[in-house]
Amino acid sequence: QAAIEGLRLALGASVTSRLRDITRAAVELSGGLDSSSIASLVGRSLRAGSISTEMLALSAVFPGMACDETPFIDIAASALPFRTCRYDGSVFSDVNLSRPIRAWPGGTNATNLGYGGVANALAFGADVILGGLGGDQLFHDLDAMADMLFAARWRELVRALATSTPRGRRLRLRAMARGVASRVPDPVKSTARRLRALFEPVTSDPPPTWLTPLASSLWNSPSIARFTPIEVPGLSPGVLQRSMLSRLWGEALAFDVAAVVRMWADVGVEYRTPFLDRRLVEFALAIPAECRTVTGLSRTLLRQAMQGLLPPAILSRTDKASFTDVVVRMAAESSAWLSRQAWSSPLE
Repeated sequence: QAAIEGLRLALGASVTSRLRDITRAAVELSGGLDSSSIASLVGRSLRAGSISTEMLALSAVFPGMACDETPFIDIAASALPFRTCRYDGSVFSDVNLSRPIRAWPGGTNATNLGYGGVANALAFGADVILGGLGGDQLFHDLDAMADMLFAARWRELVRALATSTPRGRRLRLRAMARGVASRVPDPVKSTARRLRALFEPVTSDPPPTWLTPLASSLWNSPSIARFTPIEVPGLSPGVLQRSMLSRLWGEALAFDVAAVVRMWADVGVEYRTPFLDRRLVEFALAIPAECRTVTGLSRTLLRQAMQGLLPPAILSRTDKASFTDVVVRMAAESSAWLSRQAWSSPLE
């Protein structure tokens, strides 16, 4: 219970510190657990008088598509003391990609999927945007299953597997397998890989012909899709802590943060990430495995910390929207523009 209370305080302090002395700001609200938690904490700070920032929630909706989260957005927004602005997130065309949305030096454009969010944030006059990047990495808890296995917490293991969805059960079993594999000495794993390569030759897909030479060379690079375990000198972190470290300091999160920060900076708005606050990250990493309760739901610690602050329908969510159809549709609608960029803009 002390860990849960401490996490709630650390989350609240992170959100409040990023809005202090800010006149106008916006917060992303997708209806998911991460963004709803940040928006809810902003609302709590406003009610308590900790901040006086004029706030706006930005929500992308996808009418008629399977990924539309309008019902959850409505539930989360109904508990907020500020307005929610909805925009069509599926609108993506050459017009959007080339249309200047504010007269900045150099004619800066919003060439990003978040075009509608950018336009509404600028119309509102926001100087800062709060986003939920880092939540997946900070509150990822599947690998706690391995720590529970090594600590012989059999009852909790069985309960977590029994209350999981079929997909969640598969993910938890894989996490346990990864944890067991992490205890195997490196020479043994190296020998096993060599033997497997003899009987299962590694195949790779040829890169598309339209990629630049540099992108083609990276197409089948193992470093693109593999997490590298991080060693901490003098410490022996558990399986979950090692996993959190690898995800928080991995290339994937760094790329996502850099891309979003740059997109907003191009239009003069600062993107801030409460989940990546150094004090919050250190606190979450310091919570020992024995203080974590893993259930059939993911992100158990965050759900426990947000009890009483988030609507029950958000806290109990077991699904997550997939935006594959949106990306495919956007790519189809903007194929001409994407082709020009692929040929004329080499990766750096």
